[in-house]
Formats: sequence, C-alpha cells, structure tokens
Amino acid sequence: MRPRSPLLCVGLGLLAACSQAAPDSSPPATESAAPTSAPVAAAPATPPTVTASEKSFSEYQAPEDDALSWLGLYYAAAGTPVDYPAIAARLDPAFQRTTDAFAQRDAVAAVKVKLDKAIAAAKANPYVKLSPVVARMPAYDLTRNLYDLGAFIGPDLRIGIGAGVASVSFTPNPSLATFAPANEAEARGLEHTISSNPLGRQVQFTVYGKVVAATLRGGEPQLTVVPSRVVVENYLVSGATQPLFTATVP
Repeated sequence: MRPRSPLLCVGLGLLAACSQAAPDSSPPATESAAPTSAPVAAAPATPPTVTASEKSFSEYQAPEDDALSWLGLYYAAAGTPVDYPAIAARLDPAFQRTTDAFAQRDAVAAVKVKLDKAIAAAKANPYVKLSPVVARMPAYDLTRNLYDLGAFIGPDLRIGIGAGVASVSFTPNPSLATFAPANEAEARGLEHTISSNPLGRQVQFTVYGKVVAATLRGGEPQLTVVPSRVVVENYLVSGATQPLFTATVP
C-alpha cells in the first residue's frame, strides 16, 4: 500500500466531532464509530516493555486500513461496551444504503459478528505492524554515535490508522530509543545513502509494537503502543524503497 505522510496522519480527528452533539444539518451522534462511553483503560503508570521473544515478528497483525480490526484492538484494550448500531451506521455500506429497519438490523448483526471476531483476535494477539509512514531521517549524532528514533516512535507522535477511525501513540521503550550502527564504516555508509537522497533525507519507516492501552482523546479512539521494532528504508523519488536498517528490542 502507499505509505502515509506524517503530516497527513498525525492528529487525525475524523470521528471526534461525531462523539459530540451535532447541529441539525449534521448526522446524528449515533452515527459515529467512536465509542460513546467513558474510557476505563488508560496508559499504564509504569511504562511497559516488550521483548523480541514474546511474539515472532512474522505473527504480528497487520490491519492496515481495516477499520474493524483496529476497533477490535481498541475495544480489547479499553474494555468499554460496544455500540454496534453506531459503528454500523458510520462504517457499514449495507447499513448506509437503506432505511429499511430490518435490513439495518441485519447489517448491525453482520457487523457485530465481524467486530466480535476482531476483538477476540486482538485479545489473543495484541501485537501489531503499522502501515509504513514517510518522514525525514534525523541527523546522525556524532557525539553519541547513533540515530535518535524519537522522530519515528516519540511519545508526542500520533499516527492515523484504520482510514481515520482511530490513532496510535507510543509509550517509551528504553531498549528501543536509538539505533547505533555497528561501526563508523556502517555509519558513514548510511549517512552517505540518506544524505544523497534528492528528496532530502526522506525515509519510510514501519513500526511494530504491542497495544497496551486504549482511551478516548477528544472523542477519538487512541491506542497506546509500546514499540518493539522499527524498520527504516530509503524513500526514493520513484516511490521505491531500499533497506537502511532495522532496530529491534532484545
């Protein structure tokens, strides 16, 4: 799929307005996919960690733009009641195409089956692979001989997921805050490749992590992820990529 740009993905609030009272000309509040009840799960007081041995990276979920899968992860972490009619009204074309009460009830039932399955899958496997994002690679730190990964997994970063249905923020993982090349020769090679990019140090990064909490922020479902792997690739004018490095927790 086409990588996202952080300028487009950070701070998405597509559903925020739907969780508030709407003007007469707007859709009813029940047509929001955002949960209407207060969150009961917040980010843990003690920052959690995740190790490479907890789950094989090949087994991480990759929901991409599947809104119901992301909502499944949200509800699995938040533990709040699910408003199935509101979710069907917002996301399901079969519900939206008709005013037939029976047809809409059937559509809600179909959405419930899919979402319940997504919630169960999320409870069994809260590990996710996010869709790739394009950003600017930070400068190499000559003093500490490393790259700071805060631009990719910093606590202030928010990445839109599920075609705008929710967002992800990151909680710090001390073992994955930086990436240090093996030696100066490797560092020189990376810097040469990155700085030679005519797009100006543009890279594509993909984050793997574990969903550890979920809450509502401004009416928008937000998942808290503790990162476990960051894959960084050079992003070329053609849209192609070439591997640069992978930072992984022990």
